Amino acid sequence: MAYQKLLYQSFLWRGLYFISTFLVNILIARYYQAAFSGWIYYITTLYAFILLLLSVCLESGIWYFVSKGAISVSRLFNAAILWTILAGFIVFFGSMAVTFRKPDFLPQHIFLLSSLSYVCGILATNYMTSIYYGRNNFLTPNVILLGCNFAVILMLLTSFYFPSSILNGRNFISTYFIMFVVQGVLLAIAVLKSNADSYTFSLPDIPEFKKLLRYSLAAFAGNVIFFLVYRVDYYFVERYCSATELGNYVQVSKIGQVLITIPSILASGVFSLTAGGQQAEINDQLPVLSRVLLLTSGMACALLAISGHWLFPWVFGNTFTSMYLPFLWLIPGI
Repeated sequence: MAYQKLLYQSFLWRGLYFISTFLVNILIARYYQAAFSGWIYYITTLYAFILLLLSVCLESGIWYFVSKGAISVSRLFNAAILWTILAGFIVFFGSMAVTFRKPDFLPQHIFLLSSLSYVCGILATNYMTSIYYGRNNFLTPNVILLGCNFAVILMLLTSFYFPSSILNGRNFISTYFIMFVVQGVLLAIAVLKSNADSYTFSLPDIPEFKKLLRYSLAAFAGNVIFFLVYRVDYYFVERYCSATELGNYVQVSKIGQVLITIPSILASGVFSLTAGGQQAEINDQLPVLSRVLLLTSGMACALLAISGHWLFPWVFGNTFTSMYLPFLWLIPGI
């Protein structure tokens, strides 16, 4: 059936992308070790919160209205690009003004570059992938994202095995964040090219914009709560624990996020189908999917509970010996 094919496509291509992202995470952890990698992901979490506030979850509205065919792709594309540019100006002037305790590897110019690259790059990525997902296309955007992740992996391996290369240390941090902009630009070009025949330079009219914003703000409220649930603990750990403990905790949290991501991958296919008016077909499959996901997550947690004591340091490096106990405490939440 068509809806089953869409679910499989979502699971396959989004799954491959998240696997590549997790591999990047492992390589960064091994290269920078617990203390420095923890700070990299801590600062990224700060950027992610800024991103959430500036995005107002416009990607949810784009996805929904593309699925329904209620607003033209051209208008949504133009609105997304304009919104990203405005967010970039806000981040630029905000980064110039803000001061807070930063590690030695994050001087002001790298802080400015990384914050601007992350927020604008992820905004563009989220908006463009939402256009593709709204058209039930999970292949094209995830192939582009996979390609960018493989480029980062190659750069990391170069830094790891050739420490004297130009991509070592601080230079890689700059390149890593710039890659978010690269993937956003590539996705925007791909969307523009695939809609070249019907593209018009216009924005949503006032009634369309009100509908788009109303839907997005409803999603925004839920996403702020969700962000605080699974990210706010980073700030407490950073304040009351050492940098090495922060790095260990971040990796534990990321393992939990991976297990939470598995149902969200399938949810993307479910969302496209229900928004497109195929809710009756998918309702029959949801109980089966839920049971499979619960069993899979449970088995993964049990396996890691048995092997995590030696597996975590083996995978992430010998500075990650404090991951096991926090992971055991995290299992009930997962």
